[in-house]
Amino acid sequence: MQAIKRLTKRLRGFHNRLSLRVQTALFTAALCFAAVMLAAAWSANVARQVAIEGSERELVQLAQSLAGRLDQHMFERYREVRNIVGLQPLRRIWASRPEEARSVLQELQKTVPDYAWIGLAAPDGLVKVATGGLLEGVSVAERPWFIDGLAGITVKDVHDAKLLDAYLRTSPDEAPFRFVDVAMPVQAPNGQRAGVVGAHLSWRWAQDLQASFLNRAGVADGTELLVLSRDGSVLIGPDDEERDQGVLVDLASGQGATVVEDATGSMIVALAPTVGEGEYPGLGWVVAAQRPRAVVEAPADALGRRIILVGSAIAMAAALLAFILAGRVTGPLTKLSHNLDLVGRTPELTMIERQDGSSEIVQLSSTIRSLLRRIGTAEAQREAAHVEVEDLRREVLAREQAVDEVARRLGGDLETMRVLAETDPLTGLLNRRAFLAAADKAVAEQRADDGMVAILLFDIDHFKRVNDTLGHPAGDEVIRRVGTALQSNMRSRDKVARFGGEEFVVMLVEIGPHETEALANRIRGDVAEIGFDAIAPQLAVTVSVGVALTIAADRDIEDTIQRADQALYEAKAGGRNQVAMAA
Repeated sequence: MQAIKRLTKRLRGFHNRLSLRVQTALFTAALCFAAVMLAAAWSANVARQVAIEGSERELVQLAQSLAGRLDQHMFERYREVRNIVGLQPLRRIWASRPEEARSVLQELQKTVPDYAWIGLAAPDGLVKVATGGLLEGVSVAERPWFIDGLAGITVKDVHDAKLLDAYLRTSPDEAPFRFVDVAMPVQAPNGQRAGVVGAHLSWRWAQDLQASFLNRAGVADGTELLVLSRDGSVLIGPDDEERDQGVLVDLASGQGATVVEDATGSMIVALAPTVGEGEYPGLGWVVAAQRPRAVVEAPADALGRRIILVGSAIAMAAALLAFILAGRVTGPLTKLSHNLDLVGRTPELTMIERQDGSSEIVQLSSTIRSLLRRIGTAEAQREAAHVEVEDLRREVLAREQAVDEVARRLGGDLETMRVLAETDPLTGLLNRRAFLAAADKAVAEQRADDGMVAILLFDIDHFKRVNDTLGHPAGDEVIRRVGTALQSNMRSRDKVARFGGEEFVVMLVEIGPHETEALANRIRGDVAEIGFDAIAPQLAVTVSVGVALTIAADRDIEDTIQRADQALYEAKAGGRNQVAMAA
């Protein structure tokens, strides 16, 4: 509390040292700067939301487009292999004319360079013919594409080349080959199974397709395109070891295109699953298009900074303009203050000049001139009164002895009247007027010493029942005894008063909240133990108490009493015979 008071005092001193002109300029600058900051924050937030929404739409479209192209490409390869195997004229060459079969396969490879290898394997797994003669005579009986291809047309997901890698790589530094397989059983003219045609698609076609999408005009820097397998492994794109890619696959499954946020919140991710096309069933790939949130929000942040810079310049210009304009307003006040300072110091100056500039300045100038005239009139009257006082003084001295004698006789009567005027006739306690006068004085003294004054309001519970059932004399006796109980618990510097009816007020000085509450509860207990057998057998009387201590916000003692009265209401509402402390 003391620290706050010292800070308030320093701020007030600093405030008083600044001119009205400077204060106006500073206030204008602060107001403009606050408005600029709010506008910048709001504009940046709106721009950020628009940028994020636009980026989400763009990423969704990008992911959907790539997923569609992947499905389309695989469908075309799937259809090509199916068509070649299913052509009736070619059935005669699969089993008995290997050279012609090799020519057909090599022609297909030449037409679609994405085929890294196409071969025909006999039912026992030995490769009979293949493009480029690669792996002819080698057994592929253990390869998954051959095993599943014997049963029917099949498509195998991306895998490393086991047998062909050594033949296809041109240097050891080149990345290992990966394939997507399409395999289908072939039949001889007699209906017997002649083997399996297997086509290995180089995975580079998908990588080239992903790169072409990223190189499109309008794709923002930092955008990444990933292709994920159904088990969550990364087929194309950067592999973030800290992120569980399987979660992204699960989020995309069965939902179509969707936008998610990665675990760190730093990336905006759009997911689009591949769903196959036509008879091609699809391999469960998921395309993830992602972009750093910082990249998306960068233009909005830059907009906010530009608004702050421009707005700060405007705020400074507004402060300068306010300083100039305030000079026109404060100039007449400064001149008026200077002229007033000369009054009384310059003998010939008894009146100030009229000032203008605004209606308030004109009125203030006129009021001060009128005040100076009244002061001059009052001084003249004072001189005349001084002469009269001298004449009367002598007459008063002559009568002083007679007055002293009268005063001695009236002294006792006046003291008796004062006591009667300040005392409640029923209880002998202070009345409201006397209590408030004493309380105002005590509050002023305590505030000067940073102390507090406590106000306790006591109200006799169900007092109306006593008057209604036992009569007013009995009620008066209850009031007297409760007043006596209150007075007996007081110190000499505390005050007790009856506010009227069954309500009493107590003022305590130099006491804290805990001691005040404890004293209130002790008095409440003392009242509850008063015996009233002489009035009525088994008559029990209790009181409810509201307590409030002075605070800085209290304008006078009436504010404190009002808060104590609110606390008394809470004590009554809470069941009576209790103490309630004001907040």
